[in-house]
Amino acid sequence: MLKLFNFIVSFTIKPKEHLIISGIFKLLVPVEVDMNQFEQVNVPFELQDLIPQFMTYTTVDFQTLKQYFSERNFIGMRQMCHKMLGSVSSFGFEQLHSLLISLQKNLRGEDWILVNDNMRDLERYFLFLDVIFPMDNVG
Repeated sequence: MLKLFNFIVSFTIKPKEHLIISGIFKLLVPVEVDMNQFEQVNVPFELQDLIPQFMTYTTVDFQTLKQYFSERNFIGMRQMCHKMLGSVSSFGFEQLHSLLISLQKNLRGEDWILVNDNMRDLERYFLFLDVIFPMDNVG
């Protein structure tokens, strides 16, 4: 049986010097996973209200990407990858951006083995990601 533990990665939004808004990513991670692979995300203040909607759409897009993957639809996967790349770095999700860039590169080469590895990495990313906003930490 796989042992799991909770791990929290925090991020801070600093819109002004005197105001700090904090949030956390709560990750449920297998013990053998290298925790250094998870990033600290600094979300721009002006985008904070959009994060829940962004996460919903990004998760739905990933489900579509997985469907295309199961169909071996490289064209659909490339299109979905392109769509997702348009927003992930704007919200500060650099690790997700890098994973999608790698997938996009391997899709161009139609290397199914590497695409499979990329999808496994993305699956792990989405499996462990849970965004929580404790708004009472403003001060």
